[in-house]
Amino acid sequence: MIFHPDDEELTSDILAVIVKAVLLAHSAASKAAGKLPQLSAERRLDPMTSTVQAARCFGWAAQTLGMSPPLLYAAPEIEVLAQLIPTVPPLCGLGKLALSGRTPQELAFVAGQQLAYYRPERFIRLVVPDVVDLQDLFLAALAIGNPKLPLNADVRSRVEPIARAVEPLLASREVDACARPISASSSTAASPTSSAGAWPPISPPCARASASRASSWWPRRC
Repeated sequence: MIFHPDDEELTSDILAVIVKAVLLAHSAASKAAGKLPQLSAERRLDPMTSTVQAARCFGWAAQTLGMSPPLLYAAPEIEVLAQLIPTVPPLCGLGKLALSGRTPQELAFVAGQQLAYYRPERFIRLVVPDVVDLQDLFLAALAIGNPKLPLNADVRSRVEPIARAVEPLLASREVDACARPISASSSTAASPTSSAGAWPPISPPCARASASRASSWWPRRC
């Protein structure tokens, strides 16, 4: 009901398998580069007990969508509604635009939309927003589970280093999960040996549409 009918389930499922490993690598790189903010405990927002309306809306939306909310922090210095802070576990910073000047209905929409991206099959879109990079990650995941996956030379030169970096961060069951979909993916019209851009099917409009469906669905039931 929440997912867009044109959403590619196979692609989402495979990216969900590797998302924890990708977050871990991204977080380590951000920390080494000094890009992770220092957040004090006083900024932590508990969606169950906080008096901040935006935080409470995240708690309500999470309950309705059947998921746990991410750790929330007040980040009034950033001019956004909400922003991923790529720590492990991940944090969601509620920015200036969410902390003041919004109605409960507007905040409900924001909470539902943001939480849709915190589902395992969607979360990687927050960590790696570029479609080409997502395609390479998907093929790297398939290559981990299927070492003989046919790839053209150009694609292989991009994908193999990613696979070598991600595989040590995966549990054995996650490696096995990367191997499962090869029969399904090989039956698609496009092929991993084709030129980049045609395969795998990753659609940002479908991801956004699914998130919008989630954000508009739960406030009507409050």
